[in-house]
Amino acid sequence: QIHSCRNLFLFSVFLFIVKIFLSVSPLSQIRNFINKLERIAGSKKILIFGLILIGLGLSWIKISQYLSFNIHPDISYYDYALSNTLKGDFLLNWERKFFAGHFSPLVLLLLPFYLIHSGPVTLLVLQASAVCFSLVFLYKLSQHFLANSGVSLLITLGYLGSLYLMRGFYFDFHIEIFAPFLIFATFYYLVKQNELQYFIFLILFLAVKEDCGVYAVGLGLFIFFIIKNRKIGLATVILSLLWLFLALQILKSYNPDLENYLFVFRWDKYGNSFWSIVVGMLSHPFWVLQDFFRFSFFKLFFYFLFIPLFFPQTYWLYLLPLVVNLTSNEPQQFSFGIHYALPVIPFIYIAFILSLRKLSARMFFFREKLLYAIALLFFVFNFGHFRIFDINSHHKLGQKIISQIPPEVSVAAQVDLLSHIPVRKKVYM
Repeated sequence: QIHSCRNLFLFSVFLFIVKIFLSVSPLSQIRNFINKLERIAGSKKILIFGLILIGLGLSWIKISQYLSFNIHPDISYYDYALSNTLKGDFLLNWERKFFAGHFSPLVLLLLPFYLIHSGPVTLLVLQASAVCFSLVFLYKLSQHFLANSGVSLLITLGYLGSLYLMRGFYFDFHIEIFAPFLIFATFYYLVKQNELQYFIFLILFLAVKEDCGVYAVGLGLFIFFIIKNRKIGLATVILSLLWLFLALQILKSYNPDLENYLFVFRWDKYGNSFWSIVVGMLSHPFWVLQDFFRFSFFKLFFYFLFIPLFFPQTYWLYLLPLVVNLTSNEPQQFSFGIHYALPVIPFIYIAFILSLRKLSARMFFFREKLLYAIALLFFVFNFGHFRIFDINSHHKLGQKIISQIPPEVSVAAQVDLLSHIPVRKKVYM
């Protein structure tokens, strides 16, 4: 059985609001709440302890999801590729070479963890760890730009429980879960003017998947035109385009029978190759606008209170990621379902923080009140999209039966059982 926490959270918010308005002095109650929040946010020990608890909690959620047979076969693509690499078969899974699907060299950095302990549980714990690292850098970014620990904590917690992050978090294991952490870290070191670490994290982000080369071009244009750091901006654009070209060439070498990129059909109304799609979009702007302003576009920005849309300077950050996904004909992609939002939403979070900074700068006398009002709304709109999984006797019996299958035999299995079967040479689904 799967339990959703969103309704419970909203009910708790409702009770909290009722308690405040039934009190003798509602304003003093709100002020006390903000003071407590700032004390928590101002204590490094509490924040570190809280981060550890979050990491343990997220790890247990993913492990319980796995043990209750709610993990689907995508995690096995990674599990088989990493396990077989350690055995001498470079990134080979039961179906094909790993890079025949996506160019995601970041996966190679997970190999040291597989030397310690191989299997799906390792990937699930790493997934929880990636979310925790993204929390750290989002909090640091918010603190840098807003200089308010309480507001930064609310934004970070809102992100933690947000719909789009949790969609990606619960969908098996995908390397894109590292994208938010790497984007936040890249931008953090940019504003801290640490060029070496900026480019290290930028390259790591590009290594997540081939389409990240397109997304990072927008970041480079933002740096060039808005931050006005011509050198870093131009270098980011050139590096991103070179990486994209390299990724497409490597993918082509793994798919010699295919004339174009494996997933090019998702944009087939614009063209049948990468460059023809670009030309098709430029020559058919009405089609692009029609695809761009889907319901999923407005739903996405609803969770950001539509604030980034009022600050055009931030468009550079998220315009290209949105165009790539919203013009796709794949429903899960253009609706930002499952893991597709993971490389996109961090750019919007950065835009949201930058927009808050500009908005609050215009409200000198009410700056703190405005920031807290927006941050509280943002937190309520986003937090609570968690699911908890029950592990019953049937799940335990199923795992016990599967564990008795000899490791050397070939297996025919339903896809939902695949991740529970230890890695072997032959699997039929």
